[in-house]
Formats: sequence, structure tokens, C-alpha cells
Amino acid sequence: MEEYKIKIQKNKIDFNIKNQIIELIKKENRESILSNLSDKILFEYLDIVVNSKFIYLFTLKKENSLVAYALLSNKPSYLISEFSQLKTKIILNLILKFKFFTIFNLIISFFKIDLIKLDKKNLKIVSENLNLNLIAVKEIFQSKGVGSYFIKNILDHFKDKSEFEYITCETYRKRAINFYVEKCNFVILGKKLRIFKNLTILSYKI
Repeated sequence: MEEYKIKIQKNKIDFNIKNQIIELIKKENRESILSNLSDKILFEYLDIVVNSKFIYLFTLKKENSLVAYALLSNKPSYLISEFSQLKTKIILNLILKFKFFTIFNLIISFFKIDLIKLDKKNLKIVSENLNLNLIAVKEIFQSKGVGSYFIKNILDHFKDKSEFEYITCETYRKRAINFYVEKCNFVILGKKLRIFKNLTILSYKI
């Protein structure tokens, strides 16, 4: 797939790419907390991401068009600590949109109550390793091998980094679970508690 170009966005991110990522978040990651935030906050969020030492934003492009993006962190805890300056804005934005269940999910995640179903071994894997927090592929590129190609290249990027032993991810969708297990060799670890529907946690040993 030589026509696709993978890049880690660092320090500064193109305005057009920002817009395309936000559009993809709202369309393909509708169940995520980010999809409930205003575009203005998401712009600030992405600026923090590309300037963080602990978070990685991968993009996959074909010519000048964004095909997919992925957001990873060294540990899940950085997805909270790195955005402390946005905390008040995020909560207020969710309140104004009456997203009270989303706020509740944020709270149980902050206090790690959502991980109570995991045993000690799997809790350590989830808490102390890379986390693939979000990933999305544009609809017209789905079911064409693009997603597995993207993830394979992301996994290859971290194989030489000895501090990481696993990559974990979570999803609500049965189709996504099948994709990770069958196409990318992830295994199911357990469940992460959420209001209405729990997340399935998966891991890949690097």
C-alpha cells in the first residue's frame, strides 16, 4: 500500500488535518467522550496531544486526504493527566450538552472504578502499558485492508521500544472486537465498566 503515508504528528498539526480528524471522531467514534465535545475544545485537545511526550497521534493519508487516525498513550493515566488544563472546559461543555452519563463515565474512569472486574495480572497490563485510545478509518476505506495495515505499522513502530510489553485497547462494537482478534492477533482481557454498555478490553503482546 505504497500510496498510503503514515506519520506521527508532533509539535504542530496542520489546520486541515485537524478538521479532518475532528470530522472522523464525530462520525466514526460516536461513542467516545471526545465526540461529545465542541470543535473548539477538540482543537485545543489535539494541540496538547501533538506537544505531549506521552501521547502519540498517528495519521494515515492518501495524497492530501486523511484516511485514518489513531491516538495512543504510554499509559491510560496520561489521557487524564496531560489534559488537566482542559478539565473544567470539558466538564462544562458536557454539562451544557446534558451529557451527564458521559460525565459519570469520566468520573469512574478517573478513580479507576471501571477496572474493578479485572484480576491483578490484567489490571497491571492495562494500567502500565501502551493504550490505543481511539482509532478510526474513513467509511469509504473500510473493509479494504486499510485498518489492519494501519495497525500493523503502528505495532511495528513500538516493537523496538523495550519499555512497552503490551498495547491495550477498548471497544463497544462486536465488529471491532472481531477485527482486533482475527486480523490483528489481539486477545480479550476483560471488561471496563460503563453506563449502559461495558467496554471490551483487548491486548496485544509486542
